[in-house]
Amino acid sequence: MDQAIGAALRDLREDRDLSARQLASDADVSAAMISRIENGQVSPSITMLNALAKALNVPMVSLFRETA
Repeated sequence: MDQAIGAALRDLREDRDLSARQLASDADVSAAMISRIENGQVSPSITMLNALAKALNVPMVSLFRETA
């Protein structure tokens, strides 16, 4: 599931032409954490997923689109 969330995050970020650093700043997390999430190395908390979804201006469920 971590890989699927990471892939969805990367796709959404790239669709908006945001760098990992820009998204990190908007979501108030580190750029390294964005990289680790996108590469499936960590499981983001619900709080972090919510912050990322808000920064991307999408519903949080969008980050789970490939997990079913």
